[in-house]
Amino acid sequence: MVSNIYFKHLPAEVRAGRLPLAEVDSAVRRVLRVKYEMGLFADPYRHSSEARERALTLSPPYLAEARDMARRSIVLLKNNGGALPLSKSLGTLAVIGTLADDARSALGNWAAVGRPEDAVTILAGIRQAVGTRTRVLYAPGAPVDSADTTGFAEAVRVARQADAVVLVLGEHQDMSAEARNRTSLDLPGVQLQLAQAVVATDKPVVVILENGRPLSIPWLADHVPAILETLYLGVQMGPAVADVLFSDANRGASSGVVPRTVRRVPVYYNHQNAGRPPDERERYTSKYLDVPWTPQWAFGHGLSYTTFAYDAPTLSATQVTMGDSVVVRVKSHQRRDAS
Repeated sequence: MVSNIYFKHLPAEVRAGRLPLAEVDSAVRRVLRVKYEMGLFADPYRHSSEARERALTLSPPYLAEARDMARRSIVLLKNNGGALPLSKSLGTLAVIGTLADDARSALGNWAAVGRPEDAVTILAGIRQAVGTRTRVLYAPGAPVDSADTTGFAEAVRVARQADAVVLVLGEHQDMSAEARNRTSLDLPGVQLQLAQAVVATDKPVVVILENGRPLSIPWLADHVPAILETLYLGVQMGPAVADVLFSDANRGASSGVVPRTVRRVPVYYNHQNAGRPPDERERYTSKYLDVPWTPQWAFGHGLSYTTFAYDAPTLSATQVTMGDSVVVRVKSHQRRDAS
């Protein structure tokens, strides 16, 4: 990509006789042949047009497509008691978390020429969605990656004024990137303590996770009724998240494996069973004393706002003999929950 190793070392290798010049010529010739066959010598900037760039970049059709892709990427991990969707007629909604108003993180790390000023944040998307019908209060709460708790009091105060709370937690864009490994999958900084303080207000809380890697969140899984995994969704992140929060769109994605703890990694859906596969009824099988052996959420997990019911199956025949076929019919019913 950006290495200068060829310029720095190939000439010396050729002069020393360790690399035949014919091999260099052969390698270069293959690249040039492909470029020639693609027409790049006749038109080096093939398919590039500044006028088209100006006309199409962030144009309404492309923004609509970006919004649709973003909302179809959201995973509804948990939704107990119909906590979601939220109503647009709430009197007051609290939005808490620095990531809720972080346009740069909405683009993720490898944003190339993406501009934060073009991104709509979660906070802005929520405000656009509810308009003047709902008062939206905001508090940063705590930085993503520090031990600063000075914003806790304001976050709790805002939460207590609200009918419901949207709590945005996770990692900023520079934490999920090249050369940005972590030794823990827990929420960084004091975000868990912030969540615990907000949940203690006894207000209905919805957690939105904005991150680039699976996070281990067992406390949230046990104490928060609704959790959305969004990742970094791009310039239309705010409107897409709002669409799902308020049921203007059903969620559309399923998760990878979400571990309970980093010490449970590697954990993946097609793991080969050990000699003694885990069995809760059997002591001498492969499992753990301190956490369940299962992941927090398994591969392919993802809820929706649609509920399903199935009638009792009917058979085309009640008795069969060798070689006979039976047709089994099951009638299903589904209902889309509305905000």
